[in-house]
Amino acid sequence: MVRNFLAFVLLAFCVAGCGAQGGRFVTTGCQSNAITPNSGCIDIIAGYETKQTNAEAGYSEQNLLYVIFITAAFQDHGSSSSDDYGKYVTTLVRAWTTDTGTLSASVLWNRQTDVITVGGREFDRTKGNVFIVKIDRDNKIEGEQSGELGPHALLSGLESQ
Repeated sequence: MVRNFLAFVLLAFCVAGCGAQGGRFVTTGCQSNAITPNSGCIDIIAGYETKQTNAEAGYSEQNLLYVIFITAAFQDHGSSSSDDYGKYVTTLVRAWTTDTGTLSASVLWNRQTDVITVGGREFDRTKGNVFIVKIDRDNKIEGEQSGELGPHALLSGLESQ
């Protein structure tokens, strides 16, 4: 009986640990809103740092990353997005279907090293949490880091209340 109970407890811990996020940050979601028709979108990644300074107060969810996708002027026939909150990497993929094909870009945030990768370039998120991702008509992706917004910044009323 005790042996079965211990096996059950061990199994429960293994199942609970599967798929858990690791690293310095945990991402809890993404809010994405379109920028004027056919221009791109703004994504706000929320979450919390795993090592809080006041552990008794619990975690404090906040905006950790702001990503602005800007697409070249084109005739948009729809868009799609996907988010993946892996063990150590959060991945955002955004795509727009056009007259000439699909334009897409991805942003990877390694939450363990706190490095953002856009278009093959790496950025240290501690030097700014706002990123601009430009996608041209040939699907060339250019990323740049652009300053810092506070953990509760409101972008034109995009944030949920």
